Amino acid sequence: MTLSWKARRRWSLVILLIGLPLYIVAAVTVVN
Repeated sequence: MTLSWKARRRWSLVILLIGLPLYIVAAVTVVN
């Protein structure tokens, strides 16, 4: 199943919005 570029961009945006806070939490956990 191929995704259109709009759907792919939407999913990349969702992954960015979800992954960025997780990345920050992981970074803070490693630092502390």
